[in-house]
Amino acid sequence: MSSKDKNKRNTSKNESYKIKIKKSLMDTWEDIDKLSDDDAEKEEANLALMASADSDVDSDPEPESDSEAT
Repeated sequence: MSSKDKNKRNTSKNESYKIKIKKSLMDTWEDIDKLSDDDAEKEEANLALMASADSDVDSDPEPESDSEAT
């Protein structure tokens, strides 16, 4: 086998490897984006829930007393 053929084979192996790595990285990046989107949605829901709970506390007409009436 000539050195030219070996170089071609090595080059094609390198290109194949690079393509596989790029696809792998792209898949990983997409997974991270999906997780980030889910986290952002959960955070928004939590903030809305906290705001709702806070407004419920502010509108409570009867304050709790610390001492019992005897």
